[in-house]
Amino acid sequence: MQSFAQRLKRPSFLNKLFFSLIALVLTVTLLLTGILLTSYYSSANDLVSRFFFNLLRQSNYSITYTNGLSQQLSASLSYDADVVAFLNLRTQDNVQTVKTHQAVRKVVLPLSYVDSIYLYNSTLDLLLDTKTGIQSRLENFYDQGTAQQLKRIGDNPTNSYVPFVHYVTYFNSTSQLYSYIIPNYNKSGVLTSAMVVNLNVDILTQTLQELSANNANLKFVVFSPEGVSLLDAPFTSDAEQADMEELITQILSSGSGETSFTYHIGQTKYVVAYSNANANGWYLCGLIPYHVVFQNVIVTTVLSVLFILLLLGIS
Repeated sequence: MQSFAQRLKRPSFLNKLFFSLIALVLTVTLLLTGILLTSYYSSANDLVSRFFFNLLRQSNYSITYTNGLSQQLSASLSYDADVVAFLNLRTQDNVQTVKTHQAVRKVVLPLSYVDSIYLYNSTLDLLLDTKTGIQSRLENFYDQGTAQQLKRIGDNPTNSYVPFVHYVTYFNSTSQLYSYIIPNYNKSGVLTSAMVVNLNVDILTQTLQELSANNANLKFVVFSPEGVSLLDAPFTSDAEQADMEELITQILSSGSGETSFTYHIGQTKYVVAYSNANANGWYLCGLIPYHVVFQNVIVTTVLSVLFILLLLGIS
């Protein structure tokens, strides 16, 4: 017969074995859960970053492509006989001005990405808007943003003020234009004439605007290297706008390229991706709420913890 001490050792051994098995099951469960959650988090993050970067690269290409078309347009207009005649006028000729206006309008009208063309004759100090037909001296021209740029280029040929983004108000209607100037200088470096191509900023950012309008979770910010916003602000509260300005400052200080990270705007945490690989150096920034991307990860984590606690309680 077994002694009393021997009978006590058996349940002690079984208890140790039982709790060892429980500890092993919990450990394996925790490890598998951690590995799966890490893998899922990494995959979701990669998918979102890839989506944003592909979209931003497509927009970058659209900007660069539109710029190329505009440069081809300016090159072709520079060989037009009526344009050349206007830029070389020594005395004001209204007949030639009308002919030039009509010639440019025929070329520009079919091009949706072009808002207008300005022609500047520095000899006459005459700036012609081929969209409205307005012509005046620089100091009286309704688009003073462009007029001031032409003055600066005339004073210092080494300066480059192209491209630039500005607002233009005409008959109580305000539009945002992206403009670049093609100047002509004589051998002495004196500005003799210039052509200004004005594009609608909306044309260059149309894809991002449509995505923002069709998906409440997606938000986009586009700003110039000077930090000037080129899209309507996606945030309304003062606190969110202040956080957005800090984000823009942070991106500008980090330099060019493309990367993704997380950032808090207001009470919401966002996944942020940006790129500026376009001819203008504009920063295209996409934002999506963190919980939208990783909602399944968060739910899975909570359920896993509850399962492990339940298993421990049953044990």
